[in-house]
Amino acid sequence: MENQVVEIDCEKWIDLRALYLPESTETILGLSTLNNFIKWNDKESPIPNLTIYSLNGDWSDGTFVLIDRYHIYCDTLNKSTERLKLLLDLMDYSKGIIVMHVRSKCYPAISDIFTQRKFDLEFDHPNCLYYLPKEEAIVLDVQLPEGFDSRPLSQSDVVKANAAWEFRHPGSLFYLQRLARLNISYGIFDKENNEMISSGFQTQTGPLGTIYTNPKYRNRGFGTFVAKIIFKKIGESGQGVIACVKEMNVASRAIFEKIGCQVIDRVHWISLAKCDWTDETDLELK
Repeated sequence: MENQVVEIDCEKWIDLRALYLPESTETILGLSTLNNFIKWNDKESPIPNLTIYSLNGDWSDGTFVLIDRYHIYCDTLNKSTERLKLLLDLMDYSKGIIVMHVRSKCYPAISDIFTQRKFDLEFDHPNCLYYLPKEEAIVLDVQLPEGFDSRPLSQSDVVKANAAWEFRHPGSLFYLQRLARLNISYGIFDKENNEMISSGFQTQTGPLGTIYTNPKYRNRGFGTFVAKIIFKKIGESGQGVIACVKEMNVASRAIFEKIGCQVIDRVHWISLAKCDWTDETDLELK
C-alpha cells in the first residue's frame, strides 16, 4: 500500500501527548511541543494553518509532524526514525519552510531528504537544548534589584522586542505577538521611565527563547532575571523547562548555565532558501 499523510484529529492530540509521558530528557521536547499547541487550541480553536500529521493514520509510536504556518516540527518515540523519514518525505516543501528544534535523533532524517532533493538552505543552525526540572524551576529567586519591576509583555512591548530581534523577518512581528498573547512572556522595566530593559518569550514548542537586553543595561544580570521569571512560571504550570540557544551564543548559554540548566541535546533550526508564505489570513491580532 502506498504511504499516505493522515491528519490527526485535534481531539486525539491529548492521546498523542500521553505517549510522551512521563516527562524525561528524551521526551521533553515532543511533550512540550504537544502541550503548547494543545493549550493554544484550547484557547483559540480553530487556529488557522495548524495541523498535526501521522503516517497512514498510525501514531502509536509517537511519530508525528506538526505544521504551524511555515514552521514544521517533528518527533518520534520509535528507536528507528524510518517511519518519521517516510512521513517527512511526504510533506509539501514547495513554498519553503523552517524546520524548528530538530532533535539530534531526528536530524539525519530531515537532512537526508533535503540533500536528496537538492534544496538550497538559508541556514542550518545547531543549538543547545537546555533543561531544568520543574522542582528546581519553581524555587528560583526572581527578586529584582531596587528600581525595576517585571510584567507580561503587552503587544506594544512586543513591537519594540521585534525591532531589536537579531532574527527579525517579514512575519516575525506577528510571530512574537502571538507568542506574547498565547504563551508566557515577560519583560523587565525601569520603574522611573518605564523603559523596557530586557524581554523573553516562551516559544511555540515550549522552550524559552528570544531573550534580549537593552545594550545600556547589559552585564548586570537582567537577561538571567527574565529567564528565571519565565522558567518559574513554566515550572509552576507543572512542567520542566527547556531553552534553545545557538551553540555560538556564548552570552546566552552563560545565562542558562548560571541558572543551573543542563544541556540534554543538540537541536537544529533549518530554513529553506525560499520561504514564500502567502496565506496571511491568520494575521488578525487581538
